[in-house]
Amino acid sequence: ATASSSLGNKWNAANLTDGDPATSWASLGTTDMSAQSVTIELAEEAVIDRIEMRPDASYLHLFPVSFTLETSTDGTDWTEVASVEEFSAEEADWIGWGFQPLAARYVRLAVSETGKTYNYHYVLLSDIRAFVGGIVTGEMDLTWVAPGDNGSDGTAQQYEIYYATESFDADSLDNATMVTDAPA
Repeated sequence: ATASSSLGNKWNAANLTDGDPATSWASLGTTDMSAQSVTIELAEEAVIDRIEMRPDASYLHLFPVSFTLETSTDGTDWTEVASVEEFSAEEADWIGWGFQPLAARYVRLAVSETGKTYNYHYVLLSDIRAFVGGIVTGEMDLTWVAPGDNGSDGTAQQYEIYYATESFDADSLDNATMVTDAPA
């Protein structure tokens, strides 16, 4: 793992891949908001379809606020797989972003908005992991963060869940089947 900056040896980027929630990477504190990033090199190229990050339990407010997750096969050309704005970590559990399976050797977190404490901006994160993707048959459990109608306030009125044997997105939703009896 390599990072744009580190707060020091105790907070180095290698902590992001050790699987230990008691260790974390922290960017160098800055008085002005500055972009930060960390790149993880996988052991070998693999087809991945999910990236998860775990906040540091002691510094939830320093989890990245606005960021992109990107993948690359060569460390030069990057593909954005998730873009997040105004995120707020509520607890120190794994938080994941799924996407279409694609070949990757590198995973990059590019942070455009950081948390702030004691008048300094930081990114502080416990772990990052990527999941090998592929076609799976059987059952699955779905979990998601449900936004309110006013940021973290409010309640969703309904959920719509769709499935298909081929990839689809919002533009090709007609090619998918809606699940009946989705939770309220």
